[in-house]
Amino acid sequence: MKCKKCDYELKENWKICPKCSEIVETVVTINLENNGELDDKKLKELKKDYNRHTIYFVIFFISLFCVFFVPILKGVFFLVSLVTIVGAFLSYPNKTFVKMTFWLFLVAISIFGMLIMWLIYQCFDLMRSCS
Repeated sequence: MKCKKCDYELKENWKICPKCSEIVETVVTINLENNGELDDKKLKELKKDYNRHTIYFVIFFISLFCVFFVPILKGVFFLVSLVTIVGAFLSYPNKTFVKMTFWLFLVAISIFGMLIMWLIYQCFDLMRSCS
């Protein structure tokens, strides 16, 4: 197998090209001797990966939903959603959906934080003008 960017000869289990640092795409090969079906080991690996990916996002979206609709435990659910999206990002850094969700979540946190800071500033400004 060769690197697509620099044509460096890669070993089968390498994830990153040592020459140009390009991330190597994992390609699932189909065993044509078995009528085009995936062998059991590859199929189990793909299912396991898909199941983990799904679990991360189910937990993330349920906890994010609970942030808005369970006001008593808002902080706990927010931390759970943050930990799950960071965990998914670290486990699946090359998945586009994971990247997009992670960055959108960080942007939302940043905007929310700026809004909170602006409200605190307005409260202090109002208190100062009343005294």
